[in-house]
Amino acid sequence: MGQFDNLITDLDQPWYLLPSIQGERSQAGKNGLESWPHKPNLGTILLVEDEPDCVVVLVTFLNQNGYLVEVATTGEEALEKIGSETYDLVLLDYQLPDISGLDVLRTVRNSPNMLSLPVIIVTGRDDRETIMEMYKARANDYLVKPVEHYAALARIQTQLLFRRVQEKLQEQTAVLIAAQRDATVGRLAAAVAHEVNNPLCAMKMHLTGLKRMGNDEPKFIKKVDVLSGQVDRIARIVNSLLGFSRQRSNTGITTPLARVIETVADLFEGSLKSKGVQLKLDFTANLPLICSDVDLIQEVLVNLLENAREVLGMGNTVTIVAMANVQEVEIRVEDDGPGLGDDPEKVFKPYYTTKMHGTGVGLSISRKICEAQGGKILVENRQEEEGGGARFRVILPKKEI
Repeated sequence: MGQFDNLITDLDQPWYLLPSIQGERSQAGKNGLESWPHKPNLGTILLVEDEPDCVVVLVTFLNQNGYLVEVATTGEEALEKIGSETYDLVLLDYQLPDISGLDVLRTVRNSPNMLSLPVIIVTGRDDRETIMEMYKARANDYLVKPVEHYAALARIQTQLLFRRVQEKLQEQTAVLIAAQRDATVGRLAAAVAHEVNNPLCAMKMHLTGLKRMGNDEPKFIKKVDVLSGQVDRIARIVNSLLGFSRQRSNTGITTPLARVIETVADLFEGSLKSKGVQLKLDFTANLPLICSDVDLIQEVLVNLLENAREVLGMGNTVTIVAMANVQEVEIRVEDDGPGLGDDPEKVFKPYYTTKMHGTGVGLSISRKICEAQGGKILVENRQEEEGGGARFRVILPKKEI
């Protein structure tokens, strides 16, 4: 069998998807192609042609071979349809009653979103000048009238196959770029972790000495113990970062979720209050256990609150909300600040930062941490009626009972 044989479908009876030449449609066809009988759909084609006989013949033939067809009879109608509908390919007549097919094509190609749309021009002229003019306007191919139907079918199939290959290559390229970025983040994390280890050891030694000097000062000793505990936590995070490129997975250790949130909230309460930012906690004390690495999950929440602290000011509020269902727990960190613009997902890209001295890796690492723990982290802008701002959703697996 040839490369395209499996794409050609012989139907027992022809079926038609043909609006009238005057552009009138029945109510059944008003909502598009879905109202017609279900047949093999190899793609949706826009046929731009003003000659009724050509329309009938081409639509019938393409329908019989598994394609859905929409019809436009003028250039303006074609541009309107292309701007509002999605098509896999356009068959465009060179000579139309209002504007030329080339003018339609040039207008289409001026839109960045339409550069990959396959357009085959149907023309009665095959002189060198016309052919060069069509390719200069960025036509993908052309057919000469009278159209030989199976030659047209082969060219349509070729363009559709080529487009699918391009889309697949773009997907694979995006995956490779993401993998390369992840590897870079891993190397950077390991380098940073290595540099942090030495000062951490010095801090631990001096805190031990300070505790001995405290003697009968319980408040002083308590503060030293808090600092010492945080140094230990940083050390554990450093060890995690050193193994980041190996994608540290869920350790299987269970942790009370409420305790994790309260620990992080205690760390930020003072610094947020000093900026006039209110920190609210919204969860019950009987939150379930989570089956995740406590230090890494704390690190995720620390990153989220640090980012909130950077952008919030007097009168703003940041809220930590926690909830659970049968399988998962969800922690939301949301604020009423300026929000994240039209593309909130960009904050997870490695090295993306709006901070003067930021590294742009904190949220990228946070997403990897959540995924390695069997969860995920999502981001969105809050609605106007909610007061605006940003919302991060950390979703983690619950401990199985």
